[in-house]
Amino acid sequence: MTNAHLETASIGYILPTSQCDMNWTIQERGVLSATGFLGMVISSYFWGVLSDTTGRKRVMRITLIFGFIFSVISSFATNFWMFFALRLLNGVCISGGGATIFAYLGEFHTSKTRDRAIMGASIVYGVGHIIMPFFALAIFNWEWSFYISGLNIVYKHWRLFIIVCTTPGFICGLLLYILPESPKYLLSIGRDEEALIVLRKIYHINSGKPKETFPVKQILSIKDTGNKSKKENYLKVMWNQTKPLFNRNYLRTTLLVCLMQFVVYAAGDGMYIWFPDIVNSVMENNSYQNESTICHIYDTKLANIFDGHSSDACIGKFEMSTYQYSLIVELIYLLGPVLYSFVIDRVGMICIIWTSLVLMGAAGVAAVAVHNPVLAIYFYIWPAAFGIVIQVFGGLVVSLYPTKLRGMAVNISQISGRLGCVVGVYLMGFILKDFCMESLYCCGVALIVTGFLAFFIPKNKLVDCE
Repeated sequence: MTNAHLETASIGYILPTSQCDMNWTIQERGVLSATGFLGMVISSYFWGVLSDTTGRKRVMRITLIFGFIFSVISSFATNFWMFFALRLLNGVCISGGGATIFAYLGEFHTSKTRDRAIMGASIVYGVGHIIMPFFALAIFNWEWSFYISGLNIVYKHWRLFIIVCTTPGFICGLLLYILPESPKYLLSIGRDEEALIVLRKIYHINSGKPKETFPVKQILSIKDTGNKSKKENYLKVMWNQTKPLFNRNYLRTTLLVCLMQFVVYAAGDGMYIWFPDIVNSVMENNSYQNESTICHIYDTKLANIFDGHSSDACIGKFEMSTYQYSLIVELIYLLGPVLYSFVIDRVGMICIIWTSLVLMGAAGVAAVAVHNPVLAIYFYIWPAAFGIVIQVFGGLVVSLYPTKLRGMAVNISQISGRLGCVVGVYLMGFILKDFCMESLYCCGVALIVTGFLAFFIPKNKLVDCE
């Protein structure tokens, strides 16, 4: 999860600082801001099938390592199309681990501890968020560059930033070589003995006692015949994994989950990706001292960049206060799941989703309306931190479906969310220059409406899916 965030959100720092080297047009910036998410959309369905048929661990390990390779190569890109293609391939790989991790983690826990475990993972996700502003501060404020004659490029800090942000994913990919496969998945495909070996290892780590003292000697097979054949026609396997999600029992749930994911990602990521650039525009040249809206200030900045004043486009580094405000957003990503972990068993996931989205949406509307730029930024921080709700939402989806459908259900919902990312981020990149106020208003209202949709999730579907 941390890797997915670092890989996708880093574009918010990369595009402004690479402007002078790459001479992006406003259309190219809009496309590139959404490219990683597009790769995630077109591949999530594929990875969902593979995670349910070949294993959670295998999918995550392969995608993390190849994602690192594509990302490193993209740091040497010489033109728009090369950068686009490599970031698209990187996005394809990100989706393999980004969604599968929920099913993988959830299947190591019972319903009693699953929600808290996912919240615990979200804390680690929050740590990854905090890392990025420090990475940016250290790299962008370091004055250096060197020329690569073979590629005819000047290698600068924004290129190194790409490699730094992809490195944690590579490390995680290597660590997966020593981590076990999900015991629940192993049971679902009839590999009972392997599942028992994993459970013994978990027992040994948790209790400190010898594996031989594990009280369970044999496990009753729950093999899912729907996953039995790797030789079946692949399209048939995909259909067999997907069809149950849209039958009478799960149709309403699946449609509602997908709709909510789409809207939250479209509105939230639409605001989050452009957060560093908007805040930096406000803070540079003491614009924050003016009695104006953040959209008026940002509109003026973009007009200077894309109306021929190229010197204004050359952002070598961000204002120090930009990193500080970004750090606040990331701290919310860290502390939010900590708070949620204490109350989730008492109030439930639906209540948390509703409260968070309504408050974030209201703050997003206020950020556009106030004529105090600094106060507006503090309001803007909350919808930019929408990701803490996504982590709760991931746990909710895991609880709504049985094991044999869980991997695909999570991936289908993630497809919807990432499609929302593509639409939201892409449109924001295009229309912020001319319709900043209208676009941010729409994002805030969309979050509020989606919060109320949470109450329509069928509560009888929250089943024990050990």
